[in-house]
Amino acid sequence: MTTYLERSRSGDPRLRAVAALKIVVASRRTQDRSKLAAGHARLHELLVDANSNVRRAAASALGEWRDADALEPLLQSLVDEPGDRPSPIAAAITFVAIDLGMAERKRVLDSLRKFADSGQAAAKQVEHLAWRLGQGVHRGYSRHLRLWRDPDDAP
Repeated sequence: MTTYLERSRSGDPRLRAVAALKIVVASRRTQDRSKLAAGHARLHELLVDANSNVRRAAASALGEWRDADALEPLLQSLVDEPGDRPSPIAAAITFVAIDLGMAERKRVLDSLRKFADSGQAAAKQVEHLAWRLGQGVHRGYSRHLRLWRDPDDAP
């Protein structure tokens, strides 16, 4: 973890981006709470990095961490994402929201739908992500949902 925290302060944005992704990997192998807290705090700092790829890497790491504290900054970051390609920030928001309550998930869905309006790639990504939050059915998963749905569940 120490190595990645140091690299996350590099002047090279590529090193900072890779370090952000490695911080979450290193967090799985450490029991040191102070290092975990330092990694968590550093990822939050990297969410406002000047480089968009560093911000996206930090968002991905926090999404994998399923960090509910990151929801607000992630939602703010999504506003600036171009819709011409899938966004790691949109994916991170979705994975954070999975464990949240219905009101927060609805708020996330509203933000994702606004992002979907920014381009075709964004719309396609949001279509895929929405089913993870209980909205809609992803084309490839409808049969599996029918198989696993309890007969008393509403369609």
